[in-house]
Amino acid sequence: MRALAYVIIGLIALACAFFAWEASFAALVGLQTKSWELWRRFFHGLEIVFPAQVAYQQWASPVVQQLATKALLGGLIALALVTLGLAQAMESLGGARQPSGGARLATERDLRKAGLLKGRPGYSVFLGRFNGKDVRYSGASHIYVNGPTRSGKGVGFVLPNAVEWRGALIGLDIKREMWDEIGAARAALGQDVFMFSPGSAHSHCWNPLDLVSPWPERATDVANIAHSLIPLPQSGDPYWAETARGLFAGLLAYVLDAREPPIEGRTIKAALKMFSQGRPLVAEMANILANEHGLNAFVRDKFRQHISR
Repeated sequence: MRALAYVIIGLIALACAFFAWEASFAALVGLQTKSWELWRRFFHGLEIVFPAQVAYQQWASPVVQQLATKALLGGLIALALVTLGLAQAMESLGGARQPSGGARLATERDLRKAGLLKGRPGYSVFLGRFNGKDVRYSGASHIYVNGPTRSGKGVGFVLPNAVEWRGALIGLDIKREMWDEIGAARAALGQDVFMFSPGSAHSHCWNPLDLVSPWPERATDVANIAHSLIPLPQSGDPYWAETARGLFAGLLAYVLDAREPPIEGRTIKAALKMFSQGRPLVAEMANILANEHGLNAFVRDKFRQHISR
């Protein structure tokens, strides 16, 4: 469309240049011969190609050639002015900023061009339907869905995608709607389905101590867990936080090495439970050191450090 417009501009510019050359030629002939017959017939008689016919018929005359050449300057000036003017007008109209910024609703052609009509179910995000065809996104960008409460975001977008998606899925399911509606369907696809809801009796649990390495790497692992759970203060003496970290790392290592597994299992909860055994922690540690001789040196050192304070 834009190319056609420029072709039309070119034709208009050439026509204007031709008529400008004819007008210049008729004027020069009038000035040269003192006869304005050619001028009158061109302008008043509307014989728009008459000057060109005269030039063609009398071209053998050196005078006519000279006048025609001089008239060419007027044609070139007209060509340049008209071309620049029309091109500027087209550019201004084409580049005019629309109030909406050029935004519009997508057409089926737009969707096809964007690759939104060829997504595979289960391996693309279902966005909706257009003219009976699924609109799906298969890229790696984020998708943002906005709408008021009870407007269908979950039913129309989240749940359908959660049911058919074949890959791993993590959902922030505050209302437990996903768990109740599609948990069984995800399990039927062969997925391991977990609900992590700290504080809930129905929550699956994760025990960080299950991933702790054997000795000697165990000392580093339990120290890292203690450091992540007991941060250093932003201001003030970090001594007490460092002391607590060392003590807690020793308790975690003991829970993992204890001769008899605690009732709570080898968990962080079992380590915390040692603070509330009904007697001072120092006495509990002394009893452990006296009766469990196979403990790792790391555990014995941490216990002795606390007892000696």
